[in-house]
Order: sequence, then C-alpha cells, then structure tokens
Amino acid sequence: MHTHLSSSKIVTATPDSYNQLARALGNHGCVIVPTETVYGIAARADSAAACERIYKIKGRSFDKPLPVCVTSLEMAETLAQFSPLARELAQTFWPGPLTLVLPIRGDAAITQRAQSRAGTIALRHPDCGWAAHLAQLGWPEPLALTSANPSGAPSPTSAQMAYERLSEPALRDIDLILDDGPCNDGPCDDGFCGAGRESTILAISPKQENNRQAQILRQGALAKTAFEPFNINWINP
Repeated sequence: MHTHLSSSKIVTATPDSYNQLARALGNHGCVIVPTETVYGIAARADSAAACERIYKIKGRSFDKPLPVCVTSLEMAETLAQFSPLARELAQTFWPGPLTLVLPIRGDAAITQRAQSRAGTIALRHPDCGWAAHLAQLGWPEPLALTSANPSGAPSPTSAQMAYERLSEPALRDIDLILDDGPCNDGPCDDGFCGAGRESTILAISPKQENNRQAQILRQGALAKTAFEPFNINWINP
C-alpha cells in the first residue's frame, strides 16, 4: 500500500498540466482525472487499444461497456440519438453528474468497448477544469471515462486515494494523474449530493416526440427529486 504521492506521473491541475493531459490522451494514453463526484480513468473512446488498457487497470469485465465523456452537447449529438427529453436533461444538467444512456448513432466514431450490445451509449459531460480546457482547445474526440478504482472497490475522491487503490502493475499503465484536490464533499443541495457518489444514470427511451419515459439505472449524485420539473414517466427496474 502506498502511503504518499511520490510518482512523477502526478501533476497539479494547471493550464500547463491540462496541456500535458491532452498530449497524453492524444497519444492514446490512459490518465486519471478528477470530476465533481469521483476521480476517473480516461482514454480516447475511439481507441480500442487505449480502452482495453482501462479494463486491464481496473480488472473490469469486458461485458461492461465503458461510459463516454463529452465536452459539449454538440459532441454528444454526433454519438447518440437525442429525444426531446434527453436534450432537455442535457441542457439542464450538463456539465454535471448526469449520465444519459441513449441509442447510439450508426456513424458514431467509437470503439465497441464504449457501446453496449443493445446499441446504446452512456454519455456524461463532467463539470471540471480539465474538460473545460479540452473544450477550449477544440478537443475533437470523446473519452471513455470510468471511476479510478479496481472493479468492486469504493470510488476514489482524491488523487491520493486513486494512487493508493491501484496496484503497482496497474499504475504502470497510467500515463498521468491530474491532482485537483478532493472532489466536492459538500452537503446535499438542490438534489445534488457531493463526493463519493458517482453520476446518476438515466436510460432514456428511443427518440419519440411524446415519449418521456426514462429509467434510473443508478441513483448517484443527482437525486430523483432533481428531475421533478421534467414530467418523466418513470419505468420501474
């Protein structure tokens, strides 16, 4: 077990380190980054090799597709089919701790590891400095992004925690760890509960003008009460 951060791969969040992050991702690397909920492992979602490294690092089952991080709604719309309800939710809660599971577009430039056998993709736009910086750079590729912990272990809320929970062989497959301090650990407010709770996942029914059906696949940082204004017809699990 590591007791302190000593790896040269760990960098403090600054504009320079954001550029370093972009270079690592551009070279098909795997990085650990903060979000507003937990720290995650990210890699280019159009790179099968980079995404398979994430599975190796986490010990994740290949039966579980990787969620995808976007830096704008426009990028998301190149990957998935958005119903009116899905677009309303994205416009309201993105960037933020909401993952939308939507039908994938047939022309989506994405590895099979980031899409389900049912033809869906899980999309999230995190509210964090590095993602905003990539957007400002005009970053073109979506990223696979999943919590930076061995599968089945608690999700880390700091760079220290992510570093300690990954084994030495797994850490060798990480190109960079971006340290932006602990995730938001404030009290629940307006339907948002802070660090340690991953994003809330909603599956939205296929694109139909009058179909406002959705299902909560994971209750996370956004409570169900946050969705009351949207007149959703909830599907039971």
